[in-house]
Amino acid sequence: MKKELLISNPYLKTIGLFLLLIYFAGCSEKLEGPETGITAIPVVKITSTNYTAATFAATFPDTTTLNSITQAYTNNYSEAIRLQLIGLMKSKVAKLGEDVNLFDSVIANTGCNQSDKFVLPTYAERAKYEGNDVWILQLTYGINAPNFGHYKCFALDIEHLDTLVYLACR
Repeated sequence: MKKELLISNPYLKTIGLFLLLIYFAGCSEKLEGPETGITAIPVVKITSTNYTAATFAATFPDTTTLNSITQAYTNNYSEAIRLQLIGLMKSKVAKLGEDVNLFDSVIANTGCNQSDKFVLPTYAERAKYEGNDVWILQLTYGINAPNFGHYKCFALDIEHLDTLVYLACR
């Protein structure tokens, strides 16, 4: 089979992208550093915090990670960087002993997987919201350009992936 046929096959492209994501998740330590374009990385953590509507609104957005990612990638954005940041987060999720497939669904439900948007993850926390187990995910995005600084914050119930709370800049 010719190489041109392998590359043009949509099925093989999908498999290739999947393998690339697995590679990024498995080799995350090698993805950090100026040579890769990764100069700021999202936070991923597990806490015992049980947020309420009031404490969630007082805590998010997490301005430290929002500002860090915004400053690092506003003039240095690429699809590869977005995928690398997601891969780094998945690697951290796995190291914390959490379900990476579930986390991938959380990412998908927040729109962070959309390659046609200027969006980057900045923060993830496994916690509780009003007694429900959740993944909190914060994104920064640019409108029609990679001028980051806008934010979206979600708390998604891990059992049903329902959005329990959503905050965004106005």
